[in-house]
Amino acid sequence: MLLKTSKPFTSVIAVSFVVLTLALATPTASGADLKAPADLDNFAIQNSKTFVSGIHQIFFCETATCKSSTQQTLNPVILESDVDGLRSSLNVLKSSRPPASQRAIVKKFLDDASLLISSVDYKGSNTKIAAETTIGTIYFTLANLQSDIYVDESLKTGKPLNFRFWDIGVVATMYQISQDQKQILANRNSVSAAVSFENNEVTAGEILESDANGPNATFNRLVKTLASNGVQLAKQEILYVQGKLTNLTSSQLSALNSTCNSDWNKVAALQNELAS
Repeated sequence: MLLKTSKPFTSVIAVSFVVLTLALATPTASGADLKAPADLDNFAIQNSKTFVSGIHQIFFCETATCKSSTQQTLNPVILESDVDGLRSSLNVLKSSRPPASQRAIVKKFLDDASLLISSVDYKGSNTKIAAETTIGTIYFTLANLQSDIYVDESLKTGKPLNFRFWDIGVVATMYQISQDQKQILANRNSVSAAVSFENNEVTAGEILESDANGPNATFNRLVKTLASNGVQLAKQEILYVQGKLTNLTSSQLSALNSTCNSDWNKVAALQNELAS
């Protein structure tokens, strides 16, 4: 996170950690109909694997088959079915009564899935910038949902979390923040573009703070600190580029920017260590 104005606080932060591939399973079915057993929260979250995987396949296709004209023709129908399925999972979760140990991950899943659905359903501006920020949000929310499903599964089975599998959401969210930063620097002469990408950073930062539920307490603490400071800085920068009064002086903004750089590097270094 950095101050992206013409002021002299523009050090670029490199993403020095390994970007993990989304380990999303190949979908086996699509659809919105759920027949929930007694264990509602477990059923709804685990059943969502199919829908999350299907949505990922449509937006981030990597094979010749999924890029074919035939598949592209089918995608709108498949996407609608998968999104409807995810909505049904959310409705099941909202009526569930998870045990205390699972309430946090159920809430996080609800928040992440709601953000994904609203992004997929986005009906606002059709500008290039709006498209870039929306697809970025879809990218990191899909990764976060994959992490949520993994945490939920771990809680149900009692198996310890593997850091590399759990870390998918954190990595994707930080990667998206870094992309927003690059776009802000590239569009520094456009206030509207800067504000759009800054707002996306705020959203990503808030999600990042909720990601601090992993198997390493030190890493969780560093992630929460980075997210909190980053959201504060991004909100101040929005005011700054709009020419409005901020709560911080220029020197305080500069200091906060340096703190965020330091926070980022600490998270990246420990991430590399834990994922190796």
